[in-house]
Amino acid sequence: MKILERRGFHREESITPYEFARGIPIGEDRVRSSIMELTEIFYQVRFGSRTLNNNLRKRIDDRLKVIKKWAGRGKNEAKVYISG
Repeated sequence: MKILERRGFHREESITPYEFARGIPIGEDRVRSSIMELTEIFYQVRFGSRTLNNNLRKRIDDRLKVIKKWAGRGKNEAKVYISG
């Protein structure tokens, strides 16, 4: 979330992380899919029966690299509040 906040995206407390991820108007499909996948992994580990193994950690790291690279290109653009 902090990475996205650097780009001006802020989540209202009333929406879920999944709703937040779906509401981000990103033109880059790779970034949007990385955000969606991280959100899905979070739900599977937090609420499902999935365990955090080395393969899953690598997927998380790979997706975060994509998002961090994108976030570093345009810090502090317009603030966007995403609500449900």
